Amino acid sequence: LCVDMRENTFSTNIDIAKRAAGQKPYEEWTKNIVDLEPQDFDYKSETLMSAEEALEMQIAFGYGIEDAQLIIEAMATNGIEATFCMGDTIALPVLSGRPHLLYDYFKQRFAQVTNPPIDPLREGLVMSLAVRLGRRGNLLKPESDSVRQINLTSPVLIEEELEEVMKTDFLQAKRFSTSFSSGSKIGDSIKTLCADVEKAVRAGCQTVVLSDKPAEGKLSAES
Repeated sequence: LCVDMRENTFSTNIDIAKRAAGQKPYEEWTKNIVDLEPQDFDYKSETLMSAEEALEMQIAFGYGIEDAQLIIEAMATNGIEATFCMGDTIALPVLSGRPHLLYDYFKQRFAQVTNPPIDPLREGLVMSLAVRLGRRGNLLKPESDSVRQINLTSPVLIEEELEEVMKTDFLQAKRFSTSFSSGSKIGDSIKTLCADVEKAVRAGCQTVVLSDKPAEGKLSAES
C-alpha cells in the first residue's frame, strides 16, 4: 500500500504495478525475448571411445567404481538419477589419499538442502527451471536493449541445443576451456581463465561457456 500525503492519494499494490508497467513500452520490448527451439538428441549407436580411453577419462574427471555402477549405469539404463540418502560420509578431499576435482573441495552445509527436495513438476506454482541468457541492463534505467535475451525452458541443455545458443548472434557467446596441462600450476591457470573471460565480456560477450572437455594431451580439468 502507498499513501501520498501531498497528492492525497491512496494506492494499492495493483495500482502501483499498473502505473509502473505503463511507464515504458514493456509489451513491445518483450518481443526481443526469443525461445530456444527444442532440438532432437542425436543418439549414437556406437561407442565413441575405446575402453582404455573411457577409463582414462573417468580417472581424469574423478569417477570411481561407485559413480560408474550406481549413478551412470542407472541413468543410462533407466533414464533417471538413482536415489541416495542425504548424508555424505565421503572423506574430505584434503584428507583423501586420492586426487579430487576442484569443486570437491567445496561443501554445502547439510541444513541448506530441502527435505524432501522440491522440483518444478510437483511445485510448478512456486518454481520453474526457465532461464534467460543475455544482457539485462540497468534495472533502475530500463531500455529496449535490456531485454534482448533467449529463453530456455531448462538450464540443462543437450549438445545440439548448446550449439544453437552459441549461434545466437546477439549473445556473442564464447567457449573457454577449463583444461590445463599436467604439471602446470592450477592457480595460474585459473587466473588466466578469469582474465580471458573478463576481457571477452568487456568486449561484448553476453554468454560464457566453460567447457571441461580436455584438449588432446590435456586430461587435467579445473572444473
